[in-house]
Amino acid sequence: MPKLKKKCVIVMDNASFHKCVQKLLNRHSHRLLFLPADSPHLNSIENKWAQGKFLR
Repeated sequence: MPKLKKKCVIVMDNASFHKCVQKLLNRHSHRLLFLPADSPHLNSIENKWAQGKFLR
């Protein structure tokens, strides 16, 4: 939190624990936007998970 500039927009996926973070971010004048429910092409970590699952 201390390293964020004032009034940042932060984009996250719809993980349940990200919903808890929203209140904290709002208190510090940041805005949290969530990706659409099924959008793995917009979330780069999903590609890495897919590669890892393939190799396994």
